[in-house]
Amino acid sequence: MSPGAAVLGAVILLISGEARALDPGRAPSVAWSVPIECPARVARLGPTVAGDRVLAGCGPSLSALSTGSGEVLWTRSYFVAEGGAPRTLCSHPALVDDLVLIVDLGTNLLALGLADGSQRWTHDPVADATRRCLAACAGEDEEECAETCGETYNLDWSPWQRPGMLCSTPVSVGGLAFYGAQLTGSRAVDLQTGALRWVHHLDPAASGSPAAGGGTVTASSEVAVVGLDQQTGEVRWSAEVPSALAAAGHHAVFLLHDDQLSAREPSSGELLWTTSTGGRADLEAGWRRGLTTTAERLYVVDSAGDLVAVSASTGAELWRHQGSREHPDGSDGLWRVACGTPAMSDGLVLAVVESRSERAGRWERDLALLALDATTGAERWQVPVGAGLTAVDEDAPLEPSPCPGLALAEGTAFVLDTSGLLQALR
Repeated sequence: MSPGAAVLGAVILLISGEARALDPGRAPSVAWSVPIECPARVARLGPTVAGDRVLAGCGPSLSALSTGSGEVLWTRSYFVAEGGAPRTLCSHPALVDDLVLIVDLGTNLLALGLADGSQRWTHDPVADATRRCLAACAGEDEEECAETCGETYNLDWSPWQRPGMLCSTPVSVGGLAFYGAQLTGSRAVDLQTGALRWVHHLDPAASGSPAAGGGTVTASSEVAVVGLDQQTGEVRWSAEVPSALAAAGHHAVFLLHDDQLSAREPSSGELLWTTSTGGRADLEAGWRRGLTTTAERLYVVDSAGDLVAVSASTGAELWRHQGSREHPDGSDGLWRVACGTPAMSDGLVLAVVESRSERAGRWERDLALLALDATTGAERWQVPVGAGLTAVDEDAPLEPSPCPGLALAEGTAFVLDTSGLLQALR
């Protein structure tokens, strides 16, 4: 992993060692904004920052923009084959040196060149699993063998329609890229070639993005989390923590499930501590959760939308910024509820907060970027980053990525809201 890279569970941020900080005493203003065109109800991807460029995308396309000006440096669309159907990219872009790693809905892992977006290699787990299946039944009835392997790995399905799909954001350590797929298992892939190093199948299937630390990479399912040896894929430990959001810290792996947060020793899985994030969790809104780690603290957005600072060594709550289930104007809705993964900037914790209220039969959604003092939790400033957006009806299915994306670099905050507007604030 590159120096300065921080693995944050579902998102990887690359922060320069000489990064300028946002001013705690002055709210930033919008330096530029660029719309990321996207069909309705399709997830936006990013933002992810690398040096002088920020990555964001939607559907089959990914773009790199100048962090300074918002100029589009390149845009690429990716297809299943030459002249074939477009892919649907679905994970946040992850950065490793000069590579961008991203997963599509067919559970394929793509490695792209950061400089121009060119496709370096593709790891297709279904094709790989099918080759192994065919090799294992070599010498048997060829027609029956092909039929069995085809049914097992759904060869007749289009790559973006395969059942059991999961958008797992990859992480990379020690020359390997790790990601999970419900259909084809948790996988370690050679970073240079895309060749499979190992695969581990969970039962039930994988349901979350991995976290890597201490020689261990996690794999989550609906019933448990397992710690796998990064080099061999052998199981080191298992913990009954269902559908957990995982993040790797300096000396522990942290797991967030509903309103329960725990720390485990990476090699053995020994439970170091466990705590409740407050007991107010709205368990139907688990998509709201986010987790950021530092050497001494965790910053957690729980499913109720509270932003909580927790000691990394003891699990003790240090402070809490609490959202509200009631809008101050008396209408039904939410008020300043945090959503998604928080980010750090020299003494500040930043998070996107939303307010929703019902007016004239429609749900209106306002978004703001909130800055809190990292030590005390005191509010420093907030800036609108999506005021007046009209949300979907409350009873309608949620968007695939309902929380705006947030990244920091060089004294600039990048916010990609769910309408597709990418903004730089400094």
